[in-house]
Amino acid sequence: MSPKERKIEVEDQELEAVGHEEHDQLDDDPVARLQAERDEFHDKYQRALADFQNFRRRASQNEIEARRGGGADVLQSVLSIVDYFDLALKQDPESVNANTILQGVEMIKGELLRAVAQHGVETNTPAVGDLFDPLTHEAVEQVETEDVEPGCVARVVQPGYVMGDRVLRAAKVVVAGAAESQEDAGTGDASTEG
Repeated sequence: MSPKERKIEVEDQELEAVGHEEHDQLDDDPVARLQAERDEFHDKYQRALADFQNFRRRASQNEIEARRGGGADVLQSVLSIVDYFDLALKQDPESVNANTILQGVEMIKGELLRAVAQHGVETNTPAVGDLFDPLTHEAVEQVETEDVEPGCVARVVQPGYVMGDRVLRAAKVVVAGAAESQEDAGTGDASTEG
């Protein structure tokens, strides 16, 4: 055994002897033993509390960074669409007709929808005749019609947008109500006269 190893072994034996002496003293004095246990648990509590506070701080920082990163990704995909608007605005109004402008706006809208679709946003456009769903549709008007069953979508005013299960904007729709028949109209008039 090398001199260095012997020195380490001697130090370990001395530490064990001191530990045994302290332990023997604590066994003799129950109050001292309880105080030592209390101090040990208090130290563990303080360390656990500090660890938890550090965890909360890191989690909060991670959440802020994730929001920034997510927002930056969306904005980055939309910036090219701003470039398209700039190109459209540089056109000479004297040399382009309304049809060309409409085609350009349609192209820009398509690019914008593709950009948001990359981030999980989908268009929610119900078909005429679909059952009205208050979770994904917003009724802006109710009309009497015989073309569509009552309680169904008669016309779409504005499409909605969803992201997974989350409704970002409900589709604005006109809902079909029950059309009054001639008999119902006649009994309604009789009740108002009486």
